[in-house]
Amino acid sequence: MYPCETDYGTVLYATSNNAFQVRAPHRVKWLGRRLGKDNYEIYRRWIGLSPSKVDELKGKGAI
Repeated sequence: MYPCETDYGTVLYATSNNAFQVRAPHRVKWLGRRLGKDNYEIYRRWIGLSPSKVDELKGKGAI
């Protein structure tokens, strides 16, 4: 199968033979969340940055 992903382009992935159906073939809508979708949460919870520090670093182009 070759779905077109917005961040990665065309991607080849394997499906199970048991998943094959004639009337409703297997489809993949997306392969995962967009790159950088969870960055703000990671900066806040895992790294411990304050919201103002995250905004400051983003304004400087560091993140």
